[in-house]
Amino acid sequence: AGISVFLQMLSKWNYDVAPESALDYDDALMTLKETVKKKGSRFFTGLIRDFILDNNHRVHMELHPSETLENEEKQKETDRLEKYKNSMAHSERDAITAQSQRLKDIQDTDDLPSVVNTIPSLKLRDIDQHGTEYDLDVFEEAYGSSVMLTKSTVEASAGIAYIDIGIDISSIAYKNVEMLPFIVSMLYESDTEENSRAEIDNLIGMHTGGISIDLELIPIYDSNYKEYTVMENKKMHSILFFRGKCVAEKAGIMLDVIKKIAQTSQVLSQEKVVQILERKISSYESSIPSSGHSYAAKRIHARYDVQSFFEEKLHGISQLQTLKKLLNKANNNWDGFKFRIRNSLKSFSDMHASKIVVNLTSDSNTLRRIDGDIKKFVMTLDTNRIRRGMEENSKSIYHPWMEKAAADMNNLVPLQNEGIPISSQVSYVGQGGMLYKEGERVTGGSCVPLQYLKKGYLWETVRAKNGAYGVTSSLDRTDGMLYMVSYRDPELSKTIKVFDNAGVFLSKELKEDSISPKTITTAIIGCIGSIDGSALPPRSIGWVAFIRWISGSSTGAIRRQTWRTEILNAGKKDFMDFAKRLNTNWMNTTIAAVAPTSKLEEAKDEFNLVTIDMN
Repeated sequence: AGISVFLQMLSKWNYDVAPESALDYDDALMTLKETVKKKGSRFFTGLIRDFILDNNHRVHMELHPSETLENEEKQKETDRLEKYKNSMAHSERDAITAQSQRLKDIQDTDDLPSVVNTIPSLKLRDIDQHGTEYDLDVFEEAYGSSVMLTKSTVEASAGIAYIDIGIDISSIAYKNVEMLPFIVSMLYESDTEENSRAEIDNLIGMHTGGISIDLELIPIYDSNYKEYTVMENKKMHSILFFRGKCVAEKAGIMLDVIKKIAQTSQVLSQEKVVQILERKISSYESSIPSSGHSYAAKRIHARYDVQSFFEEKLHGISQLQTLKKLLNKANNNWDGFKFRIRNSLKSFSDMHASKIVVNLTSDSNTLRRIDGDIKKFVMTLDTNRIRRGMEENSKSIYHPWMEKAAADMNNLVPLQNEGIPISSQVSYVGQGGMLYKEGERVTGGSCVPLQYLKKGYLWETVRAKNGAYGVTSSLDRTDGMLYMVSYRDPELSKTIKVFDNAGVFLSKELKEDSISPKTITTAIIGCIGSIDGSALPPRSIGWVAFIRWISGSSTGAIRRQTWRTEILNAGKKDFMDFAKRLNTNWMNTTIAAVAPTSKLEEAKDEFNLVTIDMN
């Protein structure tokens, strides 16, 4: 809150206006109310006329990117530092060198136990031994139909109904899967058969708290396993969700709007389609330089697991490349591209009952009040034709997209070290690979030494010493893949070497008996904190319960509790096992570095980096 207040003040202060005036609302509101009372709507129409319609002030700006800017800025910095260095006396340079060495010595020296022990900390006895599970009522043939209905009763929802309508889209041809993020964006702007987009938006604004459209690919886990075991998983749900919230008396209107958007959305004009694609491309191109760590992690994970491949294909670097190809097709082969859009819309617009899941979250009274509207909605769905339903899909061996996706992985995300060029002065450096082999158990105890590395070795080396803004690491307990990635990092080669040395460091700590019981306890508490987080709001409670159920994990609660118990009971044996795996299994890793071109060129030969063409 303090930062937002400060930013409000800056909006005035930057223009030599008293900063506190940005926080003085009373006088301004009083003046506005009196003016509106006297002039009515003429006051606002006057503002529109004077500042928009009759405003003759225009700015035409052309931006021309420089291909040499990065090198120019780097040379300026080098020249400036050289000039400053030459202006200093030998004694001044020696003093700076000594000061730097002193700082490095301080960073390399651990705090005394007597100092560390003064820091207040939780004890293991303060931690709840059991994780939080959420109840969910499941009706697989709701109201006598083939619709699946789930309900979460959350009394703290304050009379708000959270309604999620999911449509199975597994029938979409694999070649059109890459278009799905664009299709979702188009649904936010399309007219329907009966209403213009402006009318749809007015209905949403007047009668609901908003409707979002989300594409969810949800892995289906084998319920035979009561522990996390690494396996090739080609089973998943692919569902397009329309998620809305409203008060009880508006549920019928909101469901009607959702049905209109899902069933009768029209293909936009070529001009609007091109605008959406250009906007999405621009969004990616601005997002990658600021969130490169996320794209690096997705890119690495996609090389080892087909489920993660979809995440990269639809939301990573591959999606940006796809959008540029789609833009070219929209501009040069509009009829063909329009045909693909229509085919994608047809795959879910019939809203066949067997392809629908309805998830409800609210208090018991509101759930009773909306029951009639939900039943009416369900009974209007198409039930005449029999297709592969969501229940049948969950029992199938493989999702229909999986075989082609597995083959596609080798072409789009081969097992190679990659550089993704960006216009920036900092890098995002990622490295990852398989820590566990297929069939091996991933125990909760592995979380603890990883937490120790994240908050100790990685943080102190990559961030504190080498100057990165942040660094993290993650182990996927379902596929056994481990990655490490830095955030806004001035280094590249140094960071990769730090990642490579993680196993050696942990082995050295164990050999020197530097890992104390208190250290392990601190790491355990950190792991539990990352699992528990903070209390969830009502909507999130219902969504988490639903995702846990639809993932097919009838034994999921047992797996989650086993994982938690193993964390709480972790000891040095888990550290030793983790160090051994880092030094043996985690050797055939690959790299994804989102970095300036100059940094990639410097590291190209050392790490065999293949630069990705972003054009």
